[in-house]
Amino acid sequence: MKKLFLFIMAICSIAIMMYFSSRNAEISSHQSDIVLNILRSFGLEFNIHFIRKFAHFIIFVLIGFCVSMFIGNCIENNIISTLLSFTLSSSYACVDEYIQTFIPGRSGNIGDIMIDVSGVLIGVLLYKMISYFMRNN
Repeated sequence: MKKLFLFIMAICSIAIMMYFSSRNAEISSHQSDIVLNILRSFGLEFNIHFIRKFAHFIIFVLIGFCVSMFIGNCIENNIISTLLSFTLSSSYACVDEYIQTFIPGRSGNIGDIMIDVSGVLIGVLLYKMISYFMRNN
């Protein structure tokens, strides 16, 4: 049951990214503007480009973390589970950018893949650190 729950969490994290990536440029810009206006209401000022890239990064942190939780609970070997989690999540980052090339007004680029993969790396490492401390306490 636990593995099924973790699998669903991993799929849901990917589905969140798929939802945002499938929005055309106009809708995506509108969503970014909403976030920007919320931040401005708290007195925070950010560039819209930063908001968009940071959102990608955070969602891929979530994907890396959730995929690592699932795979880490399925495969006992720590090295294999870490590499598989990173590889699968990073592969999805490439697929995500490719899918965006078919969305009106959107494009896929290597820079975004690097941002996404950086998020994956942080998510995988975060899961590994948390699981290490939970096992040793």
